Amino acid sequence: MRLTSATLDNVNNRRMFAFVETCVDFVSTRFADVIKYRNIQLEQLRLAVKQTYEWTELAGRPSQLLTLRLICARICFGSYFMEDIRYSELQNIVNRQVDAVRLTDEDPIYNFIVEHIDDWSFDCFVENLEITWSLAASRQVIPRESPDWPSGEQIFDKLFDAETRTAFHLTDTLRSGIFQMLKDTVSPISSLQAGEQTQLLLAIAQYYDGFRCFDDPLRPRWYGVLNSEDMDVTRWQIQKVYTPEQGN
Repeated sequence: MRLTSATLDNVNNRRMFAFVETCVDFVSTRFADVIKYRNIQLEQLRLAVKQTYEWTELAGRPSQLLTLRLICARICFGSYFMEDIRYSELQNIVNRQVDAVRLTDEDPIYNFIVEHIDDWSFDCFVENLEITWSLAASRQVIPRESPDWPSGEQIFDKLFDAETRTAFHLTDTLRSGIFQMLKDTVSPISSLQAGEQTQLLLAIAQYYDGFRCFDDPLRPRWYGVLNSEDMDVTRWQIQKVYTPEQGN
């Protein structure tokens, strides 16, 4: 049998398929509770594994082992944690893994995940849904010209004050940086059409469910919510998630 490029492609595709299934089986067992409360489907897990391997290729460190370690972190902290200023410590750990000549059995990424298990072992968005909904709704009730009308910054200050997660430490500088990061992410997407209230809801979504959660297959609650060209549909979808009985 002649070895052609098509044959080699088929071999590589089968190997990748087997690797993806191995990863999915591993995380489905190790993070079963998280996958259940987030309602992550198998196809979304497969897509996330493929995207993670592609990330290692772009980082110049294609590695199945590194992919497996990263997909664990992505499930817990969101697929875009490497772009999230809250996770600078984890980013440094990942960068050292990328730069390592050889990956050993020591897994500092998983150690970080375990250290901060209380950050991701429950549904942070649902847990804080009552307070976020009441704060956001107050902007609809109180006249904007009133001195009591809460700005986005004031609402986030209340969310920061109630924060219990330990993977990041909310200094004044980080508070300001987080709000600006989340605001900048949604502003170009929904500035004029969606309105300020929708921007706030999207910022809060990212605060609890991970940076760019609306692009994240591991966050099906939000994944693709901005894909519609009809802004009324987008607003309705976002409001639906924030309606308390729909938040889980």
